[in-house]
Amino acid sequence: SRPDNFDVFAKTSFRAIGDVLPEQKKRQSVLQACVMEPTSTFSLGWNLFEMFLLSYDLVAIPLSVFELPANVVTAAMKYLSLIFWTSDMPMSCFKGYVTKGGEVEMKLGKVAKHYLKTRFFPDLVLLGIEWMNLAMEDLLSGDSGYASSGRLLRFLRFSRLLKVGKMRRLIDNFMQRVHSNMVLTGLSISKVIFVIYIFAHILACGWYGLGANVEDSHSWVVGEAVQDQTFLYRYTLSLQWALSQLGFGSIDVFPTNQLERAYAVATTCACLMAFSWLVGSFVILMTRMQMLQKEAREQEEHLRDYLCKHNVSWALRNRIWIFLQKRNKLPRAHVQESSVDLIKHLPKTVMLELRAEAFIPVLTVHPFFCTYAVSQANKFAMH
Repeated sequence: SRPDNFDVFAKTSFRAIGDVLPEQKKRQSVLQACVMEPTSTFSLGWNLFEMFLLSYDLVAIPLSVFELPANVVTAAMKYLSLIFWTSDMPMSCFKGYVTKGGEVEMKLGKVAKHYLKTRFFPDLVLLGIEWMNLAMEDLLSGDSGYASSGRLLRFLRFSRLLKVGKMRRLIDNFMQRVHSNMVLTGLSISKVIFVIYIFAHILACGWYGLGANVEDSHSWVVGEAVQDQTFLYRYTLSLQWALSQLGFGSIDVFPTNQLERAYAVATTCACLMAFSWLVGSFVILMTRMQMLQKEAREQEEHLRDYLCKHNVSWALRNRIWIFLQKRNKLPRAHVQESSVDLIKHLPKTVMLELRAEAFIPVLTVHPFFCTYAVSQANKFAMH
């Protein structure tokens, strides 16, 4: 039979308390105890470091067309990245996940089975590419007899960009932890700027790589005589060309052969779509930020009009503004359930679980309710 409202409420409310009982802790296996919640601090730190490595690959891998000499930083990042992605696969078997029903699954067997069914094989392929890339680099280092393998190495190196597909999931998970609408809007604007830079960065590296490796002697790199210039000069010149395709300024660098002209045409089409997305995203985000600031500005204007019309002294005005500025820095008041319209559309059982997690921790601070909660007293007594 279907449980009544209180049974559902109590089952949800005291689940967390029951989970921390010493008797249940003793029964947990060592491996089960290693399973991490999706919202844990360690999981957040792991995801942030994963985002850092993905961002590094987005910048560093396209730069390989400039044939930069190896240094300590690039060597350290290469091995650090390899160690991280190798350890990320077994670590993923210990990361709890959110089911389609919204529940957090923490059982080791189900977590590992879910990873094997979803992301295991793509991660295995990407990890194989990482190790193959390292093996090919060691094979070709200091030996010019493997010219035909250079193209394979270049292909493997750029294939590593396939794991950038994880970036969107990581960013979405991170932004769900942000509670301030203003901060969330600022992060969204920063994300748009970062995406535009990466887009221009990839176009710039492709433009230079095309001009530097074309077999025809007529290329824009030869025409501009930039092959002997410093890396900074070559990169900034290519980046300026890419930004000019997006509509940010202009530059006197033009394609000189058929292949470069085809690349320029394809770049123009891609930039047209990217520019449309850029304008639309900025308009939406700036409108959202203005709406968030609109209410505060209106209240300040009403207060300023009131103080002026009543000839309030400047000393008292300063005291009022200082007090209000300090008040704005304090934590905001609790949001009432009645003010959140979306909660009204939740199913009844989910509503009971939400109220349980919101209010039961406050009640169990009192020893009376805490005693009854742990002992699982009669439902009529708890009610």
